[in-house]
Amino acid sequence: MLFFTRFAHRFSTIAICATALFVLSGCANREERINRAINKADQARQKNETSEALNILGKAAMKIPDSAALLEAIANTQLEANDPQAAAEGFVKTIQLDPNRSQLWVRIAELRIRLGEDEAAATAFGHYLESFPDDFLAWKNVATLQERLGVPDAAIKATLEWNRIRPSAGPALKLGQLFQDSGNIPQARSWISQAAAYASDPGSKNALATLIELEISLQQYLPASTWLEQYDSRYASDNSNPRIQSARSTIGKWRQAQADIAEA
Repeated sequence: MLFFTRFAHRFSTIAICATALFVLSGCANREERINRAINKADQARQKNETSEALNILGKAAMKIPDSAALLEAIANTQLEANDPQAAAEGFVKTIQLDPNRSQLWVRIAELRIRLGEDEAAATAFGHYLESFPDDFLAWKNVATLQERLGVPDAAIKATLEWNRIRPSAGPALKLGQLFQDSGNIPQARSWISQAAAYASDPGSKNALATLIELEISLQQYLPASTWLEQYDSRYASDNSNPRIQSARSTIGKWRQAQADIAEA
């Protein structure tokens, strides 16, 4: 009886090991088939035979429909075949199969922009930012898209995030312009002057010129004159910018009028 018990135990152990080896072998065969198809398709792509590459990948995907790697390879090949719509849809399906590939939302967003689908692009960037919230370039793109879509509040929110992650003259100036377009002049003045304060940032020159223009448009000639003096101090009276030329002329006339009044 003891002999049969030991035999049954050994048989069971052998069976379990055999099953495990079979499963592992199946997994290995699956990955091998996927890699073989992708490599074969890559060889076709290198010969500019994108149709053949799609044919190879398509057949493999029919046999292994739950492979995110195959779907991504198909989408990449469709992009090479100049079919951005199909590529974008393929990348979405890839993410649905494997959420760990969420970085593909950036590529989807770029393709949507290319297709002129700004709203869909903004949505794709939104999905991407759920996983990568500190990508300032993505926030910058969202701000541009929302501004183009005529959604200033969303554009401001995205630009604030851009400025939070990478504070510089660029996002500060953009915030000033967005607030100015929204009619919020105090916030516009605050953000544009903050952008101008980044003296070592190349963008501060444009910000300072924008600030001078803003003050002149509000007929605030004294602060405009002060900012112009700062501009000349920084940039050695650079008069190449047409906006500065116009500002210098306007402020010059204002100063002359002030002198005339004082003399009278």
